[in-house]
Amino acid sequence: MKLKGVVFQSGIREVLWITLALQTITSEHRDFQQISIKFPHQLHPIATRDSVKQRVGEVAFGQWMDLDWLLIQFWESREIRPKIMYPVAMGKGVARAYAGALLPEVTERGIIEFHGIL
Repeated sequence: MKLKGVVFQSGIREVLWITLALQTITSEHRDFQQISIKFPHQLHPIATRDSVKQRVGEVAFGQWMDLDWLLIQFWESREIRPKIMYPVAMGKGVARAYAGALLPEVTERGIIEFHGIL
């Protein structure tokens, strides 16, 4: 199959569908090499793990943890570094703080890439 990459645009509370979509990627997708997630424009400028968890809610936060685990699997099995695409106006620091709260393992391991977009 010729699927090479995917770009997901999601609200901060709508993430389960990303995990479900990524779970459909199989070993038959040999050309697959990129996962990008666009952060929404309206993120609060202060992001700690607790504030983000409170903001998104327990269920959505758990879904982000599931996505984090799945992204680790893609890294370990295919060496795919997920990309976070964030609005330039937000700033890389805010994007990094949200990624650290929502995707702690990929962020801590340093396998996530950040790309500012207009």
